[in-house]
Amino acid sequence: MKRSLSELIRYAVKADDGLKGTVKDFLFDEESWTIRYLEADLGIIFPGKKVLIPRVFLDNPNWEKAQFAVNLTKEAIKGCPERDAHISVSRAYEKELNKYYNINAYWPVSKTLMGSPPMFNPNSPVPVPEKLTHEEDLDTNLRSFKEVLGYDIEFRDKNKGYIKDFIIDDETWQLVYVIVDIGHWYSISKRVMLAVSWMDSISYVDQTISIDRDSSVLENAPEFDASTPLNIEYEKNIYDHYKKEIEV
Repeated sequence: MKRSLSELIRYAVKADDGLKGTVKDFLFDEESWTIRYLEADLGIIFPGKKVLIPRVFLDNPNWEKAQFAVNLTKEAIKGCPERDAHISVSRAYEKELNKYYNINAYWPVSKTLMGSPPMFNPNSPVPVPEKLTHEEDLDTNLRSFKEVLGYDIEFRDKNKGYIKDFIIDDETWQLVYVIVDIGHWYSISKRVMLAVSWMDSISYVDQTISIDRDSSVLENAPEFDASTPLNIEYEKNIYDHYKKEIEV
């Protein structure tokens, strides 16, 4: 099923022995745009400590209770390697984290996702934008959902929208759609949905994602309604609308 990533922020987190916290952020791998870590705030138990929980330890979420079950104990989380909250997660830190939890690294593994994608999903793995970053000294492939939220979407005619949300596939944990607000130039605020694979390039330096199409292709696109569950019919309407304008 497809779900809004922003709605998962502040979900409850519950460890095996009852330790509770809340979701603060998600970190995704910019090479495949797949969620790799959940960042949790464990409140007064570990004040000020940013805890990264590898996705492998997340059980099937309880969607009705808005809760993530984590297959770890308080002691296991307490002993995880510390990191500087103001520095991006480095590959060296990830290796240390994997060693502590005794899990395999995800990066040497093929990015082909298990299972059959839904009918209107882009092919998996999703083609991702070409990076235009000059952060040569930044030793990481991870990006924060909260970091990318609000980035500009710039079109060929120089009109701009901005990122309001991402839609994930809750089986593969891959970001498959981006929700764009085109209110920068449109007469009223309007949110539309684009497949991640339709974005051409991304600059983390300029905080801008480029699309090599005119903004007019979005003005008549079906409007995204966050209060309505995403379904196959809506996805089909989206693909039908963009079929002649944007080719994957």
